[in-house]
This record gives sequence, C-alpha cells and structure tokens, in this order.
Amino acid sequence: YVHLGFYKFLISNNLLKNLIIDLKYLIDKYDYDIHITGHSLGGGLSTLFGYLISDLVDKNITITTFASPRVGNYEWAQDFNNKSNLRLYRIVNNRDIVTAVPYSFFYHVGNYIFIDKNKMIYEKYNTFNDKNNIIHSFNPFDHNIEQYYENLLKCKWCKINELF
Repeated sequence: YVHLGFYKFLISNNLLKNLIIDLKYLIDKYDYDIHITGHSLGGGLSTLFGYLISDLVDKNITITTFASPRVGNYEWAQDFNNKSNLRLYRIVNNRDIVTAVPYSFFYHVGNYIFIDKNKMIYEKYNTFNDKNNIIHSFNPFDHNIEQYYENLLKCKWCKINELF
C-alpha cells in the first residue's frame, strides 16, 4: 500500500508510462546506472518511481530525496528496503515539517541523512529509528530547498545518533 495521492499523480496523464518508455530508450542507448532525485512532493514521487521501475530494469537505481514525506505502509517499506538494486538517501533539513507527514500508517524508507547548519548525521535504513513527528519536526521554513542547500554547504559530519 502506498499513498494514493502520490500514486495517482504518478499515473495521471500517462506520466509513469511515458517515463518508462523514455527510460527504456535511454537504457538501450547508454550503459549507465539510474539516478533519481526530488524535493518534497518530487521526493515522494522519486521514491515511488524508483520502486516501481526496480523490477523492470536490470540497473542499479539510486534515489536522493530532499524533504520527502513518507510514501508507503510498513510492508511496502520493508519490500522497498529489501530490493537489491535499489538504494535511497533521504536528506532531512533540521525540523522540516513535511518529513513528518503523513504520520499514521506510513513509513520512511532508505538511508537517513540529517542536516543543519552545524552537522550532518547519517543512519543506514536498518538502524534508523524514525522519530520524525509534528512535535519534533514543526518548522515549515526548514522545508525551503534553499535552506537545504545552505545547510549542506555549512554542516559537518557527526557520529550517528547525535541528533536524538
């Protein structure tokens, strides 16, 4: 089960079908791995698109998202994280509220990278303890892509779990 809004957006106006046609053309023409990225809604759509094509292509797929909301339920998240050709790096800026929704019945996937102006913390998908909720992540200003960019330029790597 995935978020119906993300799924409907991706299949509307034959978007998914056209993306797959273009992707297959590019795969036949070039020998590259696949990299997908997106911010906010684009992060959710990138996550879902990468998942859907992971069974269609014989390529490694790397997804990098910024400010992505949760996309699917627990079973879907487990299946996503167990795909051998699929990896995701989910970047979260400080207290970005969008990363805390939807909260009930939906789960984050992939590797977690927290950033703020002072530090960057990386956690692998199998060690991540999701504490993002609207009490902890409440700042709509941290959602701005320019804030992500500025903090990526400023922050430094830290030990895992220094955030909580």
